[in-house]
Amino acid sequence: MPDFIASGIWTNQVLLAKLPVNERKITFMSIIKLIGVPTVAGCRTETSKAVDQNRGPAAFRSAYQLLLAGFDIPCHFTDAGDLSFKDTIPEMLRAVEEEVVKTRAANELPLLIGGSHTLTLGTLRGLKRSDGDFSMIYFDAHPDMMPREDINYGSSIFHALREGVVVGSRTAMLGVRQIEHPEEQLIRQHGVTCYPPVDFVRRGAKEIVQEIKLKFPPPYFLSLDLDAIDPIYAPGVTSPTPLGLSPLDVLFICEEICRESVIAFEIVELSPVNDRDDETANLTAGFVKSVSASLSR
Repeated sequence: MPDFIASGIWTNQVLLAKLPVNERKITFMSIIKLIGVPTVAGCRTETSKAVDQNRGPAAFRSAYQLLLAGFDIPCHFTDAGDLSFKDTIPEMLRAVEEEVVKTRAANELPLLIGGSHTLTLGTLRGLKRSDGDFSMIYFDAHPDMMPREDINYGSSIFHALREGVVVGSRTAMLGVRQIEHPEEQLIRQHGVTCYPPVDFVRRGAKEIVQEIKLKFPPPYFLSLDLDAIDPIYAPGVTSPTPLGLSPLDVLFICEEICRESVIAFEIVELSPVNDRDDETANLTAGFVKSVSASLSR
């Protein structure tokens, strides 16, 4: 661990210990813990161009190392490595849930790198246990609300809403542009707010993020499926979908939200086999560098 990270953790832990117990959780948010979740659990081959999201965390780390190589740039997170679990849906979700609960109990902020978007159900279960109510900012080309009894990356939010681990009226979906018929009804029923990419052209990211801050109270959980971004910029995803968001619009929204109270952040669906000259892995590395810096403030 770099000296500046170690010293920063030590200093913050000493300051934290001096706070009353009931003030510690909301005050101490500066330690960011990066957690890899190498999983393809819940991926449906019929809606995927390729299935290798389990290689996403390794591809990100390689890109991040190259991004910072030779530069004197601080790292704002500690890398806890990859979670170890049997790659079935129940085991993966349980491992993610328990890791999130443990991380939040230590007053750390989990930054998860996936992995299939199925893992988000585990994140939400953990955050509900550790933090109670929160608002979810969900970047995705798809709402992942298909009413299926089986849990997969296309039904994870349906199950989260049904379990009550996330609230529809406190959910904003950004970049959605491929909504199936059953999902349209559920979006209206649960009061989910959607911002398709064309809204960013009509209104601009600045107006949208201002509305999000007014409409959805903190704290926030941010989930970024890389397929929210147009595949011209991010081809290395499981289900590339045309007419997506620009990386700078996504980064602007994330950085603005990260100025508020954020309890967790995740980036998912990096698919190295679909990537083009590691462009999507490099983009992920850039997001992590910028977002972790914003969170550390």
